[in-house]
Amino acid sequence: MLEEKKNQMAVRAAELYYCEDLSQQRVAEEMGISRPSVSRLLQRAKEKGYVHIHVMGPREDAARLSAKLKEKYGLNHVEIAAGADALGRTAAEYLDTLLRPDTILGLTWGKTMLRIAEALTPRPIPGMTLVQLKGGISHDKGRTYADEILAKYTAAYGAKPVSMPLPVMFDTKEILSIIKQDKHIRDIFELGRKADIAIFTVGTLTYDALLFQLGYIGKTEQKELQKKAAGDICSRFFDADGKIVAPELDSRTVGIDLESLGKKKHSILAACGAVKLTGIDAALRAGFANELVTDADTAGTLVMM
Repeated sequence: MLEEKKNQMAVRAAELYYCEDLSQQRVAEEMGISRPSVSRLLQRAKEKGYVHIHVMGPREDAARLSAKLKEKYGLNHVEIAAGADALGRTAAEYLDTLLRPDTILGLTWGKTMLRIAEALTPRPIPGMTLVQLKGGISHDKGRTYADEILAKYTAAYGAKPVSMPLPVMFDTKEILSIIKQDKHIRDIFELGRKADIAIFTVGTLTYDALLFQLGYIGKTEQKELQKKAAGDICSRFFDADGKIVAPELDSRTVGIDLESLGKKKHSILAACGAVKLTGIDAALRAGFANELVTDADTAGTLVMM
């Protein structure tokens, strides 16, 4: 009976301390015992298994958010960086786990992609091929970072680089149609479609967006895109429902089509930030990516959208 009574007291002390958030001194006063007795009862409660201490840190928060995002968007995998400044490193570390000999990796360009390239951990991967998934030549108005990104991946993995030696957009779809008849160009597009892994981001629609700085899209077109589009992937603009907007512009864009992009074994969207939220949400719902790398704040907001 004495043991049973001690167990009951241990449970009561634990309830007051852990559930009602009373101090040990308040628990002692409530139960009419000394403070050292409360301490011994709390220890007994843990030893008997009446109390399980569970510390929920950032890692577990990330795991819970990942699970919710996978369920919401039907994703195969989600990686969550601690903050926006850690996105590049987190994406690079995850990508490294996927790379095998003879991997074909499809790359895009932009500032987010450059951050990932800068965070790569060098190691040779036999037979690996890198292929650009969209044109990277720009006018003097802005930099795409396409050459720097391809060079950093090549140096990190000792891979064979295949560049897309074309602008991201032509003046007319007829010019693009003629260019795509060239066997060398056709082979590059086909290699991009065959890539096992693709890593890319969502572009923004702000006036200082990189794609708007390159000189291919006029001011009138920019304003229309800002009204209709949620974002762009591989320089292809889509709305909140994942539908391509500005078909004429899309018809002269040099890059992989978004349907093919989403069918890859690992189609990795790496993006974060409030300005990209609508684009990320639309891209994931449309199935343009089957994996996501983002930060904790963006992940939490996406879960609630």
